[in-house]
Amino acid sequence: MDPMALFRTLLLLALAPLSAWGCASRRADELALAGNLAGALEAYALEDTYDAHLKMGMLHQTQGDHHEAIAEYSLAVPRNAEADYRVYQFRAESYLATGELAKARADLEEALRRSPRVAQIHFLLGNVLYRQNELAPADAAYSRAIEEAGDQAELKARALKNRALVHFRTEAFEAAAADYEAALQLARPPDREDRLHLGLLLYATGRESEARDAWSGLSAADRERLRSTLDENLGEGF
Repeated sequence: MDPMALFRTLLLLALAPLSAWGCASRRADELALAGNLAGALEAYALEDTYDAHLKMGMLHQTQGDHHEAIAEYSLAVPRNAEADYRVYQFRAESYLATGELAKARADLEEALRRSPRVAQIHFLLGNVLYRQNELAPADAAYSRAIEEAGDQAELKARALKNRALVHFRTEAFEAAAADYEAALQLARPPDREDRLHLGLLLYATGRESEARDAWSGLSAADRERLRSTLDENLGEGF
């Protein structure tokens, strides 16, 4: 189970107004917060409400059961009297996981129509557009995600890295390197993959000395990957 997905689920459950629901929902929330996801699913299944189907979808999603999650979200949609954007965002995430890009895109666009300033939705839409090879719209979606991310440093860093990839694909190498450098300043200390990728972007801009610095200390296997990628002998300085 993805710990971050479970954290999101439990956080949403914890923030929900328990007094607004009946005993079954309250009991299900307690079970979910206690980590008893199977018991929570059984309790939510006793109700046929928007909240119950939304939360069943979320619990299935945390366990990687995306088809089941989509089925529950789809039952939640016609019961969504409060115009809640989350059901569309979450269903889009499961559609992405199952490779259904067109459906994911439609759900993300609907989520943005209902709540246009959620950075995560713009980020996810950028991912869909990139996979559909629509690079200019993907660039715009990542840029909006960065703009709306505020103090969400991790999300902003991910959007910067993905926008760097768009820039690389369009041969805007300086912009790609700048985005990746900005991303690494926001996130944890760069790991070997980060250093490998940053070096490649710097190398593409002609900043070979800085690329060598980024690549310093890489393993023999990583140096071989570089030689294979760049199709040249990079020497012993790496």
